Amino acid sequence: MKVEVNNIGKYKFLFVNNKLWMSNDENEQLYTNEAISKCKGNVLIVGYGIGLIYNKLKEINYLKKITIVEISKDVIKKVGVKIRENDELIINDFLKNKFEEKYETILLDIWLDWSEKSYKEIFLPSYKKEEKILEKNGIIWAWGEHEMRRFHENK
Repeated sequence: MKVEVNNIGKYKFLFVNNKLWMSNDENEQLYTNEAISKCKGNVLIVGYGIGLIYNKLKEINYLKKITIVEISKDVIKKVGVKIRENDELIINDFLKNKFEEKYETILLDIWLDWSEKSYKEIFLPSYKKEEKILEKNGIIWAWGEHEMRRFHENK
């Protein structure tokens, strides 16, 4: 896996295998602010990326613990991750990882596109897994969820 982080002006861009994976541009920040505003309790972030979500969440004092699951050691190395003392970083495939805790908030951002393959192999299985580790009345937020569902469920 080839991972690059490029700084262009005040923004960071993460490329994985020469494809733009994510950035911290204004659109990404606006979109993730919605999720951040809903977070409570123990939080699970699936997909670290450039740390946009985590770096905002770690400033919120009322969150109990933030657990990050990132599949790629290369992403972690290139981006450089600094986590708080009580938080946890797990390098593993979210779908294969065994969780002992339940979470009040789960934030999911692990697919590159809205392809049929991403929908069937990542999106749907991720939701099934999340439902098992989500506290009652918990919140799931997924990048592009509404668009992904509309695109595939209205065919």
